[in-house]
Amino acid sequence: MSVERSPLPNMVVSVGMVVALMMATGILWMPSILGVMKGVFQIDAREVGRLASAEAGAFLVATIYASGKPLAALKRLALIGCALLMGANIALVLARDVVPLMPMRVLAGFGTGVGASLVMKVCAMSATPTRFFGIYSASFSVVMILGFQFIGHLVSAWAGEASSVDGLIRVATAVWGVHAALAALASLLLIIGMRGVAREPSAGAARDSAGQAIGVQAAIGLSAIALFFLARGNVWPFLQVMGGSHGFAVTGVANALSMFAVFGVLGSLAAAAIPPAVARSYAIGVAVLALFGGLYALYAPASLLWYTIGCAIGGFFWNFVFALGLGLLARIDATGRACVLGMTVSSAGSAAGPYLAGMLIEGSGYQSVAWLAGGLCAAGFIGVALAETRRVPVEAGTAA
Repeated sequence: MSVERSPLPNMVVSVGMVVALMMATGILWMPSILGVMKGVFQIDAREVGRLASAEAGAFLVATIYASGKPLAALKRLALIGCALLMGANIALVLARDVVPLMPMRVLAGFGTGVGASLVMKVCAMSATPTRFFGIYSASFSVVMILGFQFIGHLVSAWAGEASSVDGLIRVATAVWGVHAALAALASLLLIIGMRGVAREPSAGAARDSAGQAIGVQAAIGLSAIALFFLARGNVWPFLQVMGGSHGFAVTGVANALSMFAVFGVLGSLAAAAIPPAVARSYAIGVAVLALFGGLYALYAPASLLWYTIGCAIGGFFWNFVFALGLGLLARIDATGRACVLGMTVSSAGSAAGPYLAGMLIEGSGYQSVAWLAGGLCAAGFIGVALAETRRVPVEAGTAA
């Protein structure tokens, strides 16, 4: 049984990636902009956490809602998402003192989730899904890094070391304005650059993707991604506090975290470069072995050098396995639905991971977290191997 699919043109897929990146700036830059909003609205850390959770929750709801939509319907939904993003950010710019924060962040999170669903769908329906997933993931990291630098520069220039409220208001207004402008531009690109995207898999492919065998395969692949990102959630949120507990200098820890982001870009590009003929389970298996070394470097020796090496390996690993895992899901489900849900479960895993790790950490002892993360990633590798073994053959020319 083979899945027949007419791949989307590369230009359409590229436009979808650019649109999604424009719509994602609110999520990508969230840590920095929440810090600015904390100073502007004089809210406490608990309220900041609620805002972040509300936006992330709306993002997840949007991806679940959008996962089963045909591409033409998803394009229309993405236009609505752009309107929500524009409206939420313009409202905060024009009526900051009277517009409640929570509903605006919920609207923005839903709009961002729709845009992310669109890019997962179009990448999955391309001729080379893994390559596009890798390029998008790398671009995602680059835009995130640039955004942090952009907001940091504005804060330094306008608010100064004392972070004056008036200066922070100017920063927040500028960033909300940028978000709104990018959403407007994204809507134009959707209309102009994604004409004729009302293309779905053939009727046979649609039936195949709805069959139980493919459903089982997709569930296994999705479970593997969830395990990988549950492990990421165990590690990433605690890197800074763990570095501090070892007595590392703040600048040293910051440099190590930067290596996590930089090597994340390299991991995405490495996944994009792997030939389709290479088994995904082989590539991910090698990456998991490397991760074990990275986890040892992070949690065993109290050395800044080893800590930095561990951060670099971790950043590479999670972007690498994400792109390859999504590419495998694209082979399994020609509709792209599984890839959209892949992003959903990765986000859910990243959200649940810190809670699970927090129950294991005692004082400054983080070794139990390393064992947990390693075990989860080993289980994720087994899931990839099982999903690939049961993989539906794909039509020649449709490479993941």
